[in-house]
Amino acid sequence: MAKSFRPFAQPMKNALEEVYHQYNRAEHRNSDPVEFVWQQKTLLDQEGIGLVCALLAYGNVKIVRRSIGSVLSAIGTNEPSVSAWALEMSLNKTKVPYEFQSFKHRFNPGTDVFVLLMWWASVVREFGSLGGLFLQEFKNVSDLTLALERVLDKLEEFVAQAGYPKGRTDYFITKPSRGGACKRWYMYLKWMIRRDEIDPGTWRSMGIQIPTSKLLMPLDTHTARISQYLGFNDKESAKHSDVIAVTAKFSEVEPHDPTKYDFALSRLGILKLCERKFESKICPQCPLLSVCQFAREYVVA
Repeated sequence: MAKSFRPFAQPMKNALEEVYHQYNRAEHRNSDPVEFVWQQKTLLDQEGIGLVCALLAYGNVKIVRRSIGSVLSAIGTNEPSVSAWALEMSLNKTKVPYEFQSFKHRFNPGTDVFVLLMWWASVVREFGSLGGLFLQEFKNVSDLTLALERVLDKLEEFVAQAGYPKGRTDYFITKPSRGGACKRWYMYLKWMIRRDEIDPGTWRSMGIQIPTSKLLMPLDTHTARISQYLGFNDKESAKHSDVIAVTAKFSEVEPHDPTKYDFALSRLGILKLCERKFESKICPQCPLLSVCQFAREYVVA
């Protein structure tokens, strides 16, 4: 079991707040796919492009950004909006455009992204937005994980029935019940539900209210490792059970907003300010030094 930090709650919160204020800033958006979400002109476009950005967010950051750029180019700069384009394509049951057949993001061909956008457009027509669907499911189950499971059931059903090439759309349908961390979906939900300099809070602006306290940590290789250093988990892994455990620990620090520190902590890894070994030129200056169980072994009192 992970070691409890309850006796050190205030020092932990102070350290995390310092990291948050240093790195959870608009100037760091360009190190993350969320930058493309902020660039959209309408809330519905934020939601649609945000979905694409989140689900393509695996692998090298430069490759991720290039793939997102390919999607935007395939849609075309002359279109009135991403949502208008997707709704028209979906309504006319258009075949996969050539532009979406000419690029691939690691496991996913561009056709997978087109299918994803067609599903999103069908949801928008029925519920007004993907946020509207999530809100309905959340109200039914009062749990964001169960709501995500139900939404992904609908995506899976759409893919099976729509008649489009399937490709590797299964890589988009990462259900919590299958045990994975669901990092990309939890990151997307965080973008849509929270609001600060990094998270746009798109659904909140739409009037869709889902409590931030229900969000789960989007555990990736960086946040999983740093969570272990903080004593929030006793192993460096990112299974769904780890997501639950780590989120519970962050909830002890910030009950109403457990994912608040996600972006800032991941910057420490992405910007190479937190490595897998003690760095004498970096670690002593880290805001987390006083609560880092890993670095504590190397610091001379």
